[in-house]
Amino acid sequence: MVSLGLEPGFVSLYALKALKICDVVYFEEYTSFPSRGSIADIESMVGKRFRRLYRRDLEDDDGRLVFSDLDRGLKVCLACWGDCLMATTHVSIARRAVERGYGYTYIPGVSIVSASLGVCGLMVYRLGKIATITRPWEGVLSEHPYNVLKDNLARDLHTLFLLEIDVDSGYYMSASEAVDILFRIERSRGEGVVRGDLEAIVLAGIGAGGKICFATLDSIDDLDDIADLYPHSLIIPSTLYFTEREFLEAFSSRFGPCWTLSPGGL
Repeated sequence: MVSLGLEPGFVSLYALKALKICDVVYFEEYTSFPSRGSIADIESMVGKRFRRLYRRDLEDDDGRLVFSDLDRGLKVCLACWGDCLMATTHVSIARRAVERGYGYTYIPGVSIVSASLGVCGLMVYRLGKIATITRPWEGVLSEHPYNVLKDNLARDLHTLFLLEIDVDSGYYMSASEAVDILFRIERSRGEGVVRGDLEAIVLAGIGAGGKICFATLDSIDDLDDIADLYPHSLIIPSTLYFTEREFLEAFSSRFGPCWTLSPGGL
């Protein structure tokens, strides 16, 4: 189980070693995708071609291709961007491998969960439950993100929202669309959880670079500096600790509501 991190530059030495010694390498990009670069960059570093799997292969077919190769005595790598065992699909694949008598090695990677807190100067101790904001499905809009935000704010905890992606169809939810969905739920619920004056942090294309915007929910639609940078994530902080606020305001006072992260010349 090989995690590739946020983009090719984040691939670890352990990950490269595993990818090189595996007889076959599968990868998927429906749970996440790189902020820059592509799987071809990893293939170039490893010196072999990988085989792409889709949601149906790992979920509908229960990883049949993976287990078929294992049954043939092959050493198999399953790779994905971010951290592979933060997605339920891959946890279930690992469980089924153990149930079938196989062992597995887990190679962690840089996840947007840790990276988003780091680039914003937020403390992990104050992170509440994480939720994904999704489009309506068959006319039904999931209110789970609203409930998570309500609970986190009541406990004075920050809320990280991951936003829906569908790489196969080329759909990447923007922070603006995510905020519109939250306001739509608020209009339905009327509980005063989602307000225009709530502070929010938008993260776009985070990796070795990317952009951060610190604004209110009402002003998210006006942020046009991030239109071409994906994936997007959204943080709605609770009461900011003084060190957290000083960090964010140090950048926003100098650069305005949005600023670019330095790629470090790499």
